Amino acid sequence: MTEPLPQPAEHPTQQRVIGCLVIPLAIVVLSIGGLVLLSRLRESAGRQKPPPQIPLVQVVTSRTETLPAHVSATGTVEAAKELALSPEVTGRVTYVSPNLVAGGRVKQGETLLRIDASAYALQARQQKTAIRKAEADLKLEQGRQEIAKQEWDLVGDGTPTSEAELALRKPQLQAAKSGLDSAKTGLRQAQLNVSRATIRAPMNAIVVSEHVEKGQVVAPGIQIGSLMGVEQFWVRVSVPVSRLDDIRIPGLHGEEGSEARVIQRLGGDRSLEREGRVLRLLGQLDPKTRTAQLLIAVDSPLERPDAGSPVPILPGAYVEVDIEGRAMSGVTKLPRSALTGGDSVWVVGEGDRLAKRRVEVRWSGEDDVYVGGELKDGDRVVVSPLALPLPGQQVKIESAPEGKPSERTPGKPDEARPAPRQTAEGKP
Repeated sequence: MTEPLPQPAEHPTQQRVIGCLVIPLAIVVLSIGGLVLLSRLRESAGRQKPPPQIPLVQVVTSRTETLPAHVSATGTVEAAKELALSPEVTGRVTYVSPNLVAGGRVKQGETLLRIDASAYALQARQQKTAIRKAEADLKLEQGRQEIAKQEWDLVGDGTPTSEAELALRKPQLQAAKSGLDSAKTGLRQAQLNVSRATIRAPMNAIVVSEHVEKGQVVAPGIQIGSLMGVEQFWVRVSVPVSRLDDIRIPGLHGEEGSEARVIQRLGGDRSLEREGRVLRLLGQLDPKTRTAQLLIAVDSPLERPDAGSPVPILPGAYVEVDIEGRAMSGVTKLPRSALTGGDSVWVVGEGDRLAKRRVEVRWSGEDDVYVGGELKDGDRVVVSPLALPLPGQQVKIESAPEGKPSERTPGKPDEARPAPRQTAEGKP
């Protein structure tokens, strides 16, 4: 048989040349294909317009009302009445009330202290004896004067002279009357000392301090204790002079002062609250802040108005005071977030499109404002932030979760919001 002839092998140089040509050609082809694909994708994306973005807004419904302005301030509680106890007579203490201790409560007229009054009672008896003697002396002198008058009528010529007064014993009669008056005065003084030996509480009070014990000898000028009245406490607050016209002040704007809420924060969500009223305007400005000073009166401050007040408001407590001012008519209450530029608001009109309304800020508080101007009852006022609002812009009213303002009407009872307040500096 004839064996097949062997085929000659390809030269290695030819393989390398083919590889160098194929790889670049493949890269070029793939690049061109990718560019074509990207171009088609761009054309497709350009033909599809994005859907319009409609802003979501929250609104409140405006309503014209008559509302009171509020002025907020802070101050420290102080006692309206404080007094020092001091005896008016000298003597040894025989009785001390068990309530006469620091923190004790005493009632008006309650006996606090008794001093040994036996010496003063003895003086009273002595003066009674002196009165009886003086009365007897006066009667004797009156009898002598009558005899002297009869004798003078027999020998005298009736002309009034100094000798006649002596003869008629007028000086002696006057001395007898003076002696009786002096004895009566001495009795009254002795009886007064007896009564002063018993010290009574002049008012319903708390004992602030006491410095006396049974058996101690006391005297006028020695302080034996101090009391603080509990029927009324005061809070001294400072308010801007410009706000005084908004507050009812007795003697200036009527007989009754503006009502006020006195609040003491206890930490967390706990607080104490008492009702108060404006009592008077003090006579000078605060020398540091140049603000007017008001006294707020809180009646029966130590009584618990309800079961939710575990402790009373005490002197020295730092409190917040919310003073209710004069009523403002024809205003709309809005959250501060509704204001744009300080003098305008956005409303959602027909077709849920934005419209701008000019307003006049009549009062500004921490969280709310009272405005007048172009707003009408029923206008839906935007209270949420707007990025770039334009008149006529389409918006969508957001369904707000509980407690949010969407479609809420300001001033309605179900708001559960505190009344707006004006800061003591007059700034929101």
